[in-house]
Amino acid sequence: LIEEFRAYVYGKKGIFLSSKCFSQSSGIPFQPYHELLDHYAHWLTLLAGQEAREAALHRIREAVAGLGELVAQINPVIRTWLKDVPHLAELEEPERENQRFFMAMTALFSSLGCREQPAVLFFDDIQWADESSLLLLTEIAQGIAGFPLLILVTYRDNEVTGDNSLVHFKKQLQERPGGFSELHLEPFN
Repeated sequence: LIEEFRAYVYGKKGIFLSSKCFSQSSGIPFQPYHELLDHYAHWLTLLAGQEAREAALHRIREAVAGLGELVAQINPVIRTWLKDVPHLAELEEPERENQRFFMAMTALFSSLGCREQPAVLFFDDIQWADESSLLLLTEIAQGIAGFPLLILVTYRDNEVTGDNSLVHFKKQLQERPGGFSELHLEPFN
């Protein structure tokens, strides 16, 4: 189903970025976002035309503004897109530092698409995502209203127990008005 949707997005000249989550034992925080940005870098360098590339980089620079150092932590290729990345002073409170990071990442991912070329972010096997990645995904999902961005996630419900972070993630998204749908697929007979 996802592969058919990917073909549909490509047919409409959209951007489809995918990542796969691995067992939490991998220990790599924010790994799915690193992979998404690798795919976006591939699209920018090999598939986007010069005009689309320049427009995309302009949107990214505008969106992250002076917070480029934070988003470059996820994937160093971003540093080359932003040119001059100013050093940020550390905030004394870790919670404020996290909020600033999530705000910068939400701005970055919200800027990947445009009206003429919407973007889709696909996270496969989200049941294995680390808690930080799910917290960031919640922030992005709550901050994309009005942006040409669609987030798709797949997970194996037989691997999601009541204490899984995904349960909390789904509950938060279900509580916000509109914008969240769930489709349960049964195995083929």
